[in-house]
Amino acid sequence: MAGAQGRLPERSAALIVWGNRTHNEVDLRVDLHDRAIDELRRIYVDYKPSIAYYDERARNPRNAIPAMEFADMLKNQRQKETA
Repeated sequence: MAGAQGRLPERSAALIVWGNRTHNEVDLRVDLHDRAIDELRRIYVDYKPSIAYYDERARNPRNAIPAMEFADMLKNQRQKETA
């Protein structure tokens, strides 16, 4: 409960995941959104397939495939899944 008006709607949400690394593994934020938790859930679903790519790119930048090539691979994979 907040104030005399009752529960205020959420306006911001964040998902920050720390593991064994010196940097956070996931850092997603939504601010000033009428349904911040739902929006955070939506962007996480969209981001989840990219986590391994960004992790590998951070560890081995010289060996990483270009971002546009990775984006095309994801697009093709999604098209196959929906066909």
